[in-house]
Amino acid sequence: MAVMRKGTLTRIPAAMLLAVLIAFGAMVALPLTSTPFAGDMPVFLATGRAALAGRNPYAVSAPFVMFGQKTVDATLDPPPSLLYLAPLSRLDLTTAIDVAAWLSLAMIVASIVALAWAHRDTATPLTILWALATGAVSMTILHREVYGLVFGFVAAGWLLLRVDRAVSAGICIGLAVAIKPNLGLWPALLFTAGKKRTAYAALASWLSVNALSLALFGPTVYPRWLAAVRRIAPDRI
Repeated sequence: MAVMRKGTLTRIPAAMLLAVLIAFGAMVALPLTSTPFAGDMPVFLATGRAALAGRNPYAVSAPFVMFGQKTVDATLDPPPSLLYLAPLSRLDLTTAIDVAAWLSLAMIVASIVALAWAHRDTATPLTILWALATGAVSMTILHREVYGLVFGFVAAGWLLLRVDRAVSAGICIGLAVAIKPNLGLWPALLFTAGKKRTAYAALASWLSVNALSLALFGPTVYPRWLAAVRRIAPDRI
């Protein structure tokens, strides 16, 4: 009679529970109905359309209900995010929701699988299921946020650092910082740790994306962004 390996009795129920959580998260977050939850997409589209029309993209706001309370929702992502929102805003709402949701899912799944493969000495299929079952994944997809894209850049930067691809890693890290500036601590710490080629590449990548944003959306886009941050979330600066 076959002997069940140690830990199997706990791994199987854990895998089944995680699979149920993933299925539930997919049903809630993915646009599987004719009227999917829009999340932040309406304000994202309005922001992108304002940028394309030469108006202030950070003056756009929309009422948003979270946990039963009405708030004012406006994107505070920096100008490089407009490089994604502007072309996305050419789509209608339903198509944009589909694109954002499925793109986020693809980026997140690919990143998790790639990270698990890189750490295959310790990672298991249960590790992948656990990562996919977290609320961070389902909420990112549900609200049509850009964090899937950021996670992809971060994962790529980490994986490239592991194989000593210093410049390529820096480019990916710089792209992540361009979308989420609070990640700028990472290249700063890499510089102090002696990873100067990676830090310089991240800086060059960050400067290039910001220069492109400046060229496309005009010199007023950065003061407008900072004004919006001071107005809506002064604690962030």
